[in-house]
Amino acid sequence: MKGKLKDFFKRIKWWEYTFMAVFITAIIVCGVVFKSSPLTILCSLFGVVGVFFIAKGMVIGQFISIIYCVLYVTMSYFNKLYGEMLVNLAVTLPMYVITIISWMKNFSKKDKVVKVNKSLSKLEWSLFFVCFACSSVGFYFLLKAFNTANLIISTFSVLAGAMAGYLALRRCEYNFVFYILSNIVCICLWMFMIVKDKNVSYIPTIILFVVLLFLNVF
Repeated sequence: MKGKLKDFFKRIKWWEYTFMAVFITAIIVCGVVFKSSPLTILCSLFGVVGVFFIAKGMVIGQFISIIYCVLYVTMSYFNKLYGEMLVNLAVTLPMYVITIISWMKNFSKKDKVVKVNKSLSKLEWSLFFVCFACSSVGFYFLLKAFNTANLIISTFSVLAGAMAGYLALRRCEYNFVFYILSNIVCICLWMFMIVKDKNVSYIPTIILFVVLLFLNVF
């Protein structure tokens, strides 16, 4: 057990520890300064750590992201962002669970990370875009029925998150392209919330998605 733990920490480089320490410190400091709720701070911390390990191809990131997802669903509900709540509860959360199973079945014993699947067929790509294009219409009217705040942005956020989740499940290396798109949309979404409610306590959430954007590019 001790040897496995030692190997786990060896797979993370010193500069990665440094970046994570800076990001985590920034979130905590901003959370305290702008009087953010413990829920907002915890959600941001779990989100950053989870995506960091996912970017490294490590399955533990999926487990951490389940906790982040539950916290984010709760936070979205209290802020009437029903689009964010629905996609994370009905799509992202189940996908994390299924992805854990998929990743563990395709685990490289040599370097202890998930094997990347680069062989998605043209047919699957075509069906992928067609299905999600059709789903966007359904998402829009569903969120409209729930009187979702920032409807258009929320719809794009739901769509990008669902697309990224599917590609992560399939272990496709391009999943982070859609996570980047999702991060940009979420940054815009929470910036609108800050402007609309004049509530700077959401700033740690902005920092979260900026950091996630950086990690997804990484």
